[in-house]
Amino acid sequence: MDMGNGYGNEQDMMEEGEYGDEMDQYEMDEEGQMMEMQNGHMMDEMGDEYGEEDDDFMRIANDPQFAHMPPIDRMHKIRRNILQTINDMRQRIESPSPLFNVDPMVVKAANEYAGYLLTGAEDEDKLDEICQNYHVVGKVIPLVGFAVLEEDEDHQGTIQEQLMDAHGLLLELEYELKVLADPKNSHIGIGFAMDRHQVKVVELVSSKAIKIDYV
Repeated sequence: MDMGNGYGNEQDMMEEGEYGDEMDQYEMDEEGQMMEMQNGHMMDEMGDEYGEEDDDFMRIANDPQFAHMPPIDRMHKIRRNILQTINDMRQRIESPSPLFNVDPMVVKAANEYAGYLLTGAEDEDKLDEICQNYHVVGKVIPLVGFAVLEEDEDHQGTIQEQLMDAHGLLLELEYELKVLADPKNSHIGIGFAMDRHQVKVVELVSSKAIKIDYV
């Protein structure tokens, strides 16, 4: 992707299909799926919040003609929304920055690191290990947002809202905002994890001279 292209091209890449090549880029591997495996109840809630769109996903997932396709990433919508808020911010600043490209392998690394952070502290060595496992190209800058879930579910927002709140925290912090706005940073991978007590949003930012495609 040309770094000078508008957000429409990035949006097209994110939405060009709800299965097939695009889903192949964003599917989680067996370790990256820990959020769904450990929190099936919470993922069901997420599905309920998606409404008709999620119903369409389930029809596709259960259709035998698509059985050979990779699993559908039910987090693609919230990931797309977060990416849009970041790219909108990069365009609003005094000297607009090029729009972020999505690095699909960094997405997988971000998912796994977010899962690790549910029980562990931020650890640069652990992040490096995860990135090496996914053959991530170049050094990444980790930005971690979180939201604490209330015990009283009646006073708690939806999971989507909690994830957006966790991301929004990063836009209020000077260092994190500077990293996201820096025109030298060109690629990003956004990952999520949650349990019954908290949600984590991990945004791994990097600088690359070219777009990274994986075959």
